[in-house]
Amino acid sequence: MTGASFYSDGLRIAAQLYEPAAAGAAPRPAIVMVQGMVGRKELFGFPRIAERFNALGYVALTFDYRGVGESEGERGRLCPLELVEDVRSAVDFLAQQPGVDPGRIALWGTSFGAAAVPHAAALDRRVCAAISIAGFGDGERWLMAGRTAAQRAELERRIDADRRQRVLTGKSQLVEPSELFAADPQTAAARARVVAGPPGMDVRTAAVTLESVERILEFRPSGVAERIAPRPALFIAAERDIVTPVEGISDMHRHAREPKRLEVLPGITHYEIYEEPHIGRIVGWTHGLLGEFAARGA
Repeated sequence: MTGASFYSDGLRIAAQLYEPAAAGAAPRPAIVMVQGMVGRKELFGFPRIAERFNALGYVALTFDYRGVGESEGERGRLCPLELVEDVRSAVDFLAQQPGVDPGRIALWGTSFGAAAVPHAAALDRRVCAAISIAGFGDGERWLMAGRTAAQRAELERRIDADRRQRVLTGKSQLVEPSELFAADPQTAAARARVVAGPPGMDVRTAAVTLESVERILEFRPSGVAERIAPRPALFIAAERDIVTPVEGISDMHRHAREPKRLEVLPGITHYEIYEEPHIGRIVGWTHGLLGEFAARGA
């Protein structure tokens, strides 16, 4: 593992580059790994997963979202299209590494990152494959599905008021995650098991701006998923996921064109995807997909 950084929209993005141990080998395939909403490269077992990809011969890159962790940028700002741009900048960075085959760079994202990955792959023809795990295909459907009509109207009212405030002050109100997502004891227990970072790191989901909420509501990666083809796409969902329900992944899969694949991990919740044996199966499916891509000579 090597500390690294790259720039996106003029902001320095902090990253970690994981390379296989063997030296002097031919350029290797590579994977850009994109975090969930917390956006920290050290969490949810990403270092361990990156090392598993190394063992299979891949270079892997993880990074802190802009405005998160060690990266530059406005704190609390979480705009999906800006994350898409950061993912594409990560591809630019990997493509210039001497040990990387620039024609075999895949995108691999979980949760919030699993929404950004298909969108980035749809826009960026250099990406050889997209792997989307437990994400959402329509931001409005994702954030509004559990709200009553009155709650939806209230959120829309707050967003409208915040837009007027931003025009006058340049500031957006912060919203706690508890205002956006319903609490679930079973999901919380699984999250506590899989969230692990260096001592002293705050691993809570940070507050985000109402402007970010507005941009998430407007974000619909399923609408561009068809543009990933003819490159392969793998969509993976957790059957009992209430954080990003199965419908979000299946919606993206439905809109995508062949070659595509949908896998639903039975009987598990959102955060259990990071645990064994599920993450092992996901890494295996990823390796199989990328092997098929290489065998086709695509």
